[in-house]
Amino acid sequence: MVAISERAISSPLVHRVLLVDDDVVARAGVRLFLQFSKQVRVIGEADTGEEAVLLALALSPDVILLDLVLPDLTAGDVIRRLRSNGSAARFVALVNYSDEKLLPDAIRAGIAGYLLKDAPPKELIRAIVCGHPGEFCGGFPH
Repeated sequence: MVAISERAISSPLVHRVLLVDDDVVARAGVRLFLQFSKQVRVIGEADTGEEAVLLALALSPDVILLDLVLPDLTAGDVIRRLRSNGSAARFVALVNYSDEKLLPDAIRAGIAGYLLKDAPPKELIRAIVCGHPGEFCGGFPH
């Protein structure tokens, strides 16, 4: 579990993002892509669902980039817990091809969209900054 600087947490000019993925390399890659965007600041990172819930409640991110497969909870479980605790964050799922069977539960729980983990950085930024809570941001199959 990692919390980032207060400056990143309190800036109103950027979308504050919590990264949730148990794959350290994947999380580092996403963080690297995002650090070059003026529209996005990573405010924390978690590698389990429980850590994600604790950090999200403490930091109130605008967007949570959430791996569908975590060691302790599903993405749907994390979303439902946060919603039941009043979180207004938008959720964007990060997906491997093999994870797609878990998408229906995450969709029912309220993800705004999903991206494959190998999506280009421009698509990742677009998914974070698009829309408002409840607005679909792309990625669902037709």
